[in-house]
Amino acid sequence: MPPTRRSAKSAGARDAYFVCLDAQGLWLDGFKPEGHETIMAIDPTRVVPKSPSDRTLTKEERNSLFTCSKLLEMTKKDCLPSSVVHFGMTRVKELQKQYMVEHTGRKEQDISGSGASAFWEKVSAK
Repeated sequence: MPPTRRSAKSAGARDAYFVCLDAQGLWLDGFKPEGHETIMAIDPTRVVPKSPSDRTLTKEERNSLFTCSKLLEMTKKDCLPSSVVHFGMTRVKELQKQYMVEHTGRKEQDISGSGASAFWEKVSAK
């Protein structure tokens, strides 16, 4: 089935928004998780980004977290509300998965790297 003009326009708006988020290191507009525990605890269906009116944010934090707000508004205008929710949930889930794969890879390297050879040297010395 060929894409409709609306779905093509929606996909274009979503892609532009995601490019902006990637450039800023954000997961969503107003949402930039940091730290292993925080990332692992994310429920993609219940992500609550910070609000631009949050008084605890400094001006720099506000500017950093909400750089892509105009593109998000364009995405909301060009896409169905359910699509916007779906896009955000899918993006968070994929970024969380990517983090876990990278983190697991590092742990496996640590295990199979120098730590493993030191273990076997101790075992063979006995």
